[in-house]
Amino acid sequence: MTLHCAHNYAQMLEHTMYLCSRWAARVKSKKSASEIVLSISPIEELPTEILMLIFEEYCDNWSPADKTSLPQLCLSQVNRQWRSIAVSLASLWTKLAITPQFSSYIVSVYLKRSQQLPLDLDLDLRYEATDDFKRDRVLTIWKAVKSSADRWRRLTLQLGPQDASAVSEDLRELGAPLLEELEITSSSHVSGITTILDCGAPSLRHLRLIGMSLQRFGPALNQLTKLDLTTNCPMQFTVFKGLCQKMVKLEELTLRSRVVEAWPLYPSKDEIIPLPALKVLKVSDRRWPLFIPLLSISAPALHTLSLYDLVAHDLPDTFMEPQLRDTTPRSAT
Repeated sequence: MTLHCAHNYAQMLEHTMYLCSRWAARVKSKKSASEIVLSISPIEELPTEILMLIFEEYCDNWSPADKTSLPQLCLSQVNRQWRSIAVSLASLWTKLAITPQFSSYIVSVYLKRSQQLPLDLDLDLRYEATDDFKRDRVLTIWKAVKSSADRWRRLTLQLGPQDASAVSEDLRELGAPLLEELEITSSSHVSGITTILDCGAPSLRHLRLIGMSLQRFGPALNQLTKLDLTTNCPMQFTVFKGLCQKMVKLEELTLRSRVVEAWPLYPSKDEIIPLPALKVLKVSDRRWPLFIPLLSISAPALHTLSLYDLVAHDLPDTFMEPQLRDTTPRSAT
């Protein structure tokens, strides 16, 4: 497969060099500047299929962290040929970073261009509380985006305090059958909402919730392989244990801040949380000695343990070391 791709790209490069040499010869034959301007540049003679491959490669290497304009927009503003290709190539419009600066009309246009392909969306709905214009825009943007929930593949959602409850209520009524990765950040505690995505997300593998409790999550958790939780509204240990027992495929678990309340100091066998597939565990909680959660988690496959914000009381007493060895393999680092 690799050799085949390399051969194809070599042919593309050879063809491009041939077109460049033809254009250079054409320029030499012109007698005036106007004739040179009117001559066709090599890039315009590139086959559409090659340009599509180049465009897709360019867009695939872009991420919202680049903080630059959407690459598909840049491509569509070079010339008519590029615009025609960019607008018609649905795969270029499946990865979008949307902010309150967008109009709902533009968002709808971009979503329409993606046709029926799965979507990777980075959606920032935060705005100043005094900006009524932005609030109306945010709500209309969200209305356009939520209509495509059946195509979400990866969704990063940032909520401000003004509309967190309204958006969460909408999320409660949605289903996302293709959703594989979900990250929700809420800058304020959302009250009055019991669950989100009640209609299910059967394909979900990665879940990250910041400022939102796992208790609010409606879909089954048995397919999760990565879970990252940060919140100041903790759930009781018994509730957390009940949720974790469903995560038989969980390989990476991160607990930051006040995720769990009332870890048992001397857990019984019935209080141990079995996580047979867990390989990576990251814990940060200044209220409890960090070794205490380790007493309640059995992870025989664990190979990486990260403890953050360590202080003296986070280290276990000598008499607790045998219990830690029972729940944590010696190979963990």
